[in-house]
Amino acid sequence: MKQRDCGQRGLQGLYHPSSETIVVCRVHSDPVAVWNTLAHEATHRMQVCRGGPITDPRHHRAMAATLANRAPLEWRSLQSYPPRERLSELEARYTAQLPPDQVIQLFDRYCGRRSSAGLAFRTPSLR
Repeated sequence: MKQRDCGQRGLQGLYHPSSETIVVCRVHSDPVAVWNTLAHEATHRMQVCRGGPITDPRHHRAMAATLANRAPLEWRSLQSYPPRERLSELEARYTAQLPPDQVIQLFDRYCGRRSSAGLAFRTPSLR
């Protein structure tokens, strides 16, 4: 993980798959925002480790409804993405709202232990 000035307006972080690097931009005003960005970008890393979505498709509607209810700004910004990118962004935005211990467990599941990388997790609920 790296922290740097990103320069692009609105950009809070990014994941570079080729270098397996998560970047958190120096635009955050508090540690909660830094964590949210780190968890979001870590989800994109998990998707690469897994080779696709990390959530069970049966939970996608509930995840979207929960995100719309609990993080309406995140939900609205999701609509600006091309349809082919919305699922990966839904997962990242939803996962970023989870408690840190759950995000860490998911990261360990998908990127830490190769033997369990193919298992889809039961979508945790937001507290």
